[in-house]
Amino acid sequence: MACLRKSQAEHRSEATASTTQPAVQPRDSGKTVEDPGPEAPHSARNLHAPLASSQGRMAEQQRVKWPASSSKEWSQFDQDVDKILESVSRGSVDQKLRSMGTIIMSMGVERFGAKQRGKARDPVKPNRREAKIRQHRQELKSLRRKFKVSTGEERAALAELTHSLRGKIRTLRRAEYHRRRGRERARKRSAFISNPFGFTKRLLGQKRSGTLNCSVEEINSYLCTTFSDAARDADLGPCSLLVSSPEPETQFDSTEPTLKEVKEAVKAARASSAPGPSGVPYKVYKHCPSVEGKIFFKIVAQRLIKYLLDNQYIDTSVQKGGVPGVPGCMEHTGVVTQLIREARENKGNLAVLWLDLANAYGSIPHKLVEAALTRHHVPEAIRNLILDYYSNFWLRAGSNSATSAWQRLEKGIITGCTISVPLFALAMNMLVKSAEEGCPGPMSKSGTRQPPIRAFMDDLTVMAESVPVPMTAVEQLERTISKSLRRWLGVPRSLSNIALYGRSTKLRLPLSGLTEEFKVTRAREVMMYRDSADTKVSSAGITVRTGRKWKAQEAVDKAESRLRHSVLVGTLAVGRAGLGSCPKPQYDKASGRERRQLVQDEIRAEEEEARHCRMVGMRKQGAWTRWEQTEPRKVTWPELCRAEPFRIKFLISSVYDVLPSPANLHIWGMAETPACPLCGRRGTLEHILSCCPRALGEGRYRWRHDQVLRVLAASFCKAIQSSKSQMPPKKSITFVRAGESAKRKPTSAGGLLATARDWQLKVDLDKQLKFPDHIVATSLRPDVVLWSDSTKQVIMLELTVPWESRIVEAHERKRAKYTELVIDSQKRGWRARCAPVEVGCRGFAGQSLSRSLKLLGVRGPQLRHAIRDILEAAERASIKMAVVPSGG
Repeated sequence: MACLRKSQAEHRSEATASTTQPAVQPRDSGKTVEDPGPEAPHSARNLHAPLASSQGRMAEQQRVKWPASSSKEWSQFDQDVDKILESVSRGSVDQKLRSMGTIIMSMGVERFGAKQRGKARDPVKPNRREAKIRQHRQELKSLRRKFKVSTGEERAALAELTHSLRGKIRTLRRAEYHRRRGRERARKRSAFISNPFGFTKRLLGQKRSGTLNCSVEEINSYLCTTFSDAARDADLGPCSLLVSSPEPETQFDSTEPTLKEVKEAVKAARASSAPGPSGVPYKVYKHCPSVEGKIFFKIVAQRLIKYLLDNQYIDTSVQKGGVPGVPGCMEHTGVVTQLIREARENKGNLAVLWLDLANAYGSIPHKLVEAALTRHHVPEAIRNLILDYYSNFWLRAGSNSATSAWQRLEKGIITGCTISVPLFALAMNMLVKSAEEGCPGPMSKSGTRQPPIRAFMDDLTVMAESVPVPMTAVEQLERTISKSLRRWLGVPRSLSNIALYGRSTKLRLPLSGLTEEFKVTRAREVMMYRDSADTKVSSAGITVRTGRKWKAQEAVDKAESRLRHSVLVGTLAVGRAGLGSCPKPQYDKASGRERRQLVQDEIRAEEEEARHCRMVGMRKQGAWTRWEQTEPRKVTWPELCRAEPFRIKFLISSVYDVLPSPANLHIWGMAETPACPLCGRRGTLEHILSCCPRALGEGRYRWRHDQVLRVLAASFCKAIQSSKSQMPPKKSITFVRAGESAKRKPTSAGGLLATARDWQLKVDLDKQLKFPDHIVATSLRPDVVLWSDSTKQVIMLELTVPWESRIVEAHERKRAKYTELVIDSQKRGWRARCAPVEVGCRGFAGQSLSRSLKLLGVRGPQLRHAIRDILEAAERASIKMAVVPSGG
């Protein structure tokens, strides 16, 4: 096939592999190697030191500016490529496949353009501070010259000027250093937030360096010795010890590759990588499926694996490498660890051998691969295809100084090739099964006979003994981690771990407790051993040891018992939602991974219940458990990275009342009196933020109230402007035929603001608000008044910024205050509504805030952004009040 016989000019590799011998020796080694795709279980590594940017890169290997994956240009591009391939590419399939990559790349460059090299940046102009430093340096040089020719009287004055000038230069340099350092930190922070994995890889990636100090002749000699096989064409001969497989029950699928298989082959591949030397990335194949190179042999490999597993030719209790969907390392490790533990406890006689074959991938004979395919009844056409593929492999290696000659690969498999993995697993399985004949394996305590040899690819009986970790060690490690987290967040040491790792608290941080993750991981390990598809693993009775304080098996049994009980009870209704509004997966109907996930979630829920019980018993840090009608607040990692450190410190410390207020400082022994610096009463955080009579008289609470009201009014103005572009909702009667159910039509999300176009807004800011006289005459002054004369609607909103535990009390008080005004307005023929709105002084929204905004028609991203801005305004105002409690 032409896809297997690429010419030398089509290969861009540092350690390049080809499927046909080149006619001429390459002129330079300036080639680059493609990164192996994610479908390759083994990473192809370079055989030399990395190359510098080469000037000999082929001109035709241009980088195309491919459109985004969501672009509609892909469908038209796919149709055009198909038409050109049908009309232009004539001849055999080999010729069509050879020209396909060239046509795709040329059309891509013509239609989407090629990526240009980045232009050199213009020289950076010095800023004013740098220009000032340069000017002072020139003045300093001038003073030095004058100092040398001056007399004794002038030298004192010149020395004083020189000292002053040096001080100015030192100050300017220090300021310039801090400016550059701040910009560099901001740039790195932005790069980390946009691509954490890429930033970490660049920061901690392997630094490659080195020079190849040997001649081309030595390189050629080494490669020839390594990859040549003098007995390549010699038959292996008969061997009675090799096992023979029975006739297959399921025949090999020899039909042509389907479009579905091609899409599945490229679905998991990285869009930026290319499957072959043609330069066509996987992104093109994802949108314009084609059959070429790795994609074709990935389909062959998938069919081969399916054929071997369906006919049970590969014993998964012995060989678990190369078998998809099997946690081979964990299962092998668990079984062997259990056998060693039982032998030690029962004083049994057990010998364990760890055998790692040297260069197994690079030394397996191709004749052994052929024998394995023949003994397992693989169709002759498929065998010939694979052997023809392996018989035409060529490779070379290069560095900055030299490039080797092309060498034929006469033995071994090719790392990064998709078909090589199942072939090697099949050959090793045949050898291992032949070697275990007549050798009974050890007997486990449960009475299951285990196989004597276990393999994971070429590693025989590979074992990494898992040391049982007791819960006390995990808890000690979690305490150490929590201590470092408190120092990083800037919160006091007295802050409970529940505040850091709680999942049901009012303030939820993006952190997870080590103890909880340890319990979930060990419970998942118990279930994976118990529910393994390998009967010899599931019946081995593997015990997951976690110490005496907590046992994984007992935790799993308890979680499953609670889940079975929940099935009997049924799904409980939460809030005002109707029956069946919040469906949950049922444990009795789940299986496999879904069932394991339910058990893990139940273990997490049990851990959270224990945290909540401990927090309820705390008078100060557990006060949030008594908050009613308060929405929880979730802090994400981007918010944690972008926010100012003092703001995060205030947010966490204020919720759990561990800020250094006068009362807390007195309790901690750091202040003589707990008195408030303004009024002399006990200065708790609640007193400072919402109960100080002097702060109330000075207008501090009014100032914070106005800061929040200003942001709330801005949100209402945006909502009014956006509602003018929406059509008013139409009311219609839907007729339903007998025996049919009414189809629910999507309703408009405009809210009350979409019912009129003449809404007017008044806000009680800067000057006293006067309620509109044509509605009703009153002396009351709501914070916000919205009315429409055409529809005779009026909406009154009253904002309160109370202590979070008094949100319900404030809501009822404000509603009762404006009840008579609402009734009077309704008597005058107006449809009046009063909506009290509460925003906690520590930055937590009452349920009335989102309810009022939704009533007006603020939804989606606009609702989220409005709530975020309102909460930030309340939080920043409270920070200023807490930091400067006695400022004048």
